[in-house]
Amino acid sequence: MCSARWRGEHDEIADLNLRFTPSLGVGYQRFESPNFNLFTKAGVAWVYEDFKNDGAEDHFVAIIGSFFAEFKFELRYDSIPAPGAKKEDLRYIVGVGWSF
Repeated sequence: MCSARWRGEHDEIADLNLRFTPSLGVGYQRFESPNFNLFTKAGVAWVYEDFKNDGAEDHFVAIIGSFFAEFKFELRYDSIPAPGAKKEDLRYIVGVGWSF
């Protein structure tokens, strides 16, 4: 599978006017079942950042070198839930990401 993605961000707190990140990649579905899927992807991205006080910079990013995986349990509690809803909500979150 081939993919293309364009992402734009603005962050007032970080004094970031614009972060623009177009990327291209190829991927492969390694395993697929009703309860679990494993997909791998490799590609390249270009990052352009324009900061209010520090000017602009850009760089290319190799996507495959900075992968990480995570598994989380998240318990949410509402002492006064909506009618018919439970007070507790337990979520399991599995993710992979890319740090830069």
